[in-house]
Amino acid sequence: MPYLLCLMLFGLLVMIFNSSNSILYFVSAVCLGTSYGLAYPLIKTYAVKVSSENDRHDVLSFFTLSYFVGVYFYPMVAGFILSQFGDTGYLLSLCIAVFVYLLLVLSRLSFSRKWFVEAAKSI
Repeated sequence: MPYLLCLMLFGLLVMIFNSSNSILYFVSAVCLGTSYGLAYPLIKTYAVKVSSENDRHDVLSFFTLSYFVGVYFYPMVAGFILSQFGDTGYLLSLCIAVFVYLLLVLSRLSFSRKWFVEAAKSI
């Protein structure tokens, strides 16, 4: 997952700083589209993995609800950001959101690894 988020961040940053090269724009669009397309099923799989069997139905329902709330309300937020800050401001806000999410994922992975190592030592 962190690799996909880095690929997404790379695609966004190339879009921000590339003004005329159509090949770089194509590469950044492929990076962004691929990372986003693969991130959704990975997040859903992780939600299933960390939930207990009794809570799995609730977790998947909440995940789907959260996803569709984002799908329906995101255009309104994106339109506001675009109208106030322009294209560069919009892409920078996406970069900030992806970077914050990357930090959360990395902190979660770090915590999970520490817990796993401690649990393994106690056996």
